[in-house]
Amino acid sequence: MLAFGDNYDTPNKYILEESEIGNLQVLFKKYSINSGKEDFPQSAIDCFNDGAIENKPEKKLLDYIGGLENLLVKEKSMKKRSLLTKRTANFIGKDQNDWMNILKNIEYAYELRNKIAHGSKGETSLSKCKEYSNRMENYARQSINKWLDMVDKGLTKQDILNSIEIVPFS
Repeated sequence: MLAFGDNYDTPNKYILEESEIGNLQVLFKKYSINSGKEDFPQSAIDCFNDGAIENKPEKKLLDYIGGLENLLVKEKSMKKRSLLTKRTANFIGKDQNDWMNILKNIEYAYELRNKIAHGSKGETSLSKCKEYSNRMENYARQSINKWLDMVDKGLTKQDILNSIEIVPFS
């Protein structure tokens, strides 16, 4: 259970419930077994962790989007936003409606990210940064967990990236 309380002056607090212990043990086991593999998403996890301990929603947003980019966009491209948007939706979208929502949310979050990163910070509202940093945290968490599951099953980075090039709901 993630306890926000709409308090962005401190990092997010996580209250571990007894029912979550088994899943957390499985996650730690996958992490420890696979962390030495070439296809392990350490840089994405590092960005995610940076966002989790960050106090400012603007910086959280940058960290979570950076984590998704590290995980899903390996190319040096001028189309990073488009690649990130489509690949994230393809990777974690559960149905067509979810897929469309992910596309729209990442598109808007990336606009906020660009305003922050390129010095147009005054044009971003704190409430939107809070809202979209929470959404990007959720997408990054889902993506990293799914990636770890796939690596644990023996898939390579290229296998995973190839699988997300296919649009599941067209």
